[in-house]
Amino acid sequence: MSIAINDDEVILTEDEYTFEDIYTYADSINSSVVSKLGGSYKIDVELTLKDNARLIGKNNYIEVLGEYITITKGCTLQLGEKNSNGQTINGCYLYAPNLSNKYGFGNLSYNESGNILLYNSTVDAWCFWSFFNGENIVEIIDCKINGFGRVSGENSIVYNVEFKKANGRYGFLAVLGTIGIYDKLVVKKSVKVKDKLVCAYHNPKYSKNMTISNSILDGYDKIVYIEDTSGGDTLEFLDCDIRGNLEPYRETNNVDMRVVYTFNPIVTDPNNELMTGINIEIFNNENTSVFTGDTDEKGAITARLLHHLNDRDGNISNYNPHKIVITKSEDEVMKFKLNIDKPLIETPITFALGGAVEEDDEGVDYDKIKNIITERMDTMAADMATLLQPIGLDIGDVKEIANSNSERLDDKCEKFEILL
Repeated sequence: MSIAINDDEVILTEDEYTFEDIYTYADSINSSVVSKLGGSYKIDVELTLKDNARLIGKNNYIEVLGEYITITKGCTLQLGEKNSNGQTINGCYLYAPNLSNKYGFGNLSYNESGNILLYNSTVDAWCFWSFFNGENIVEIIDCKINGFGRVSGENSIVYNVEFKKANGRYGFLAVLGTIGIYDKLVVKKSVKVKDKLVCAYHNPKYSKNMTISNSILDGYDKIVYIEDTSGGDTLEFLDCDIRGNLEPYRETNNVDMRVVYTFNPIVTDPNNELMTGINIEIFNNENTSVFTGDTDEKGAITARLLHHLNDRDGNISNYNPHKIVITKSEDEVMKFKLNIDKPLIETPITFALGGAVEEDDEGVDYDKIKNIITERMDTMAADMATLLQPIGLDIGDVKEIANSNSERLDDKCEKFEILL
């Protein structure tokens, strides 16, 4: 092993290390800049990995008080691990409150940063992160992050991550290459860019056809900051619970921003038996057919429906409500209109054949249902029963909700949000 420690820096080179290795060496040379208490380690100075060094932490609390954690090209910092089943285990807590806002985590030199592998870990690193080579590996899975800047890699994976805050210009992400997976993010408070809070950063120079999926996005003024660069591509929000507006902050019109929802209904007969081979065709509000197919052995189809498009020229198009045409036979055709503006994939809609909604119906969405339940239950009950019957919802369920307390009402309405 090759470890060097001085009054300003801990330097690891060439080999694979644990934090216990660093402490053991510091203790052997009577250095006080590294200390230990149980499984907790404190490094009072900067930490540098170079010459293909690899530092691995498992079940550790790590405190680094220097201004830089430098991970040079070819080196790796790994906190936690994945087992043979792909589960993340043995996570760490990294606390680095003093990192420089000028790429204090990663590498100050552009295109010279190494690999970052974070599994089941919490990281407090208050600076611009800088992991963007194009050749490096970025995996951040099952983590909680405070103070996030920018990461990238040819095939970066950021999955099931909660961002409590962002403390860098670049929000929480950027990915280099043609595959960028950002799945199950929770953004509670966003980063400020030019006096606007934004959820995400997107720049086609670093990002190509990026998808943010199955995520909760909240606490922002603009949903994304699109930086001025040459070229263009697509930024897609797929099956996200978007709790604010859909307006991006653009420096230039070079990116198509799409909001897409997966529509995976199940078709049953009046006895709740799954129906196979039933044709379903879906039209957007411009009466353009966007999907046609037959139900599978589970009575289901899967379609991805474009809800909102803000194209690279700044033109805005909304495609709700969608018309759903279900054809059992020439004489048995059902038509529905639905406003699909919330994630539906986890609890699919069930269409119980045996009724129809008129073609000029305005559709059903969560807010409309909630208002009817809470404000006009008595006078609207009959109309609701007619409206909800074709998709198999019993009006008795609605009346029960109306008589329950407000907390239960909110919980139930969340279910309506998915079911309708």
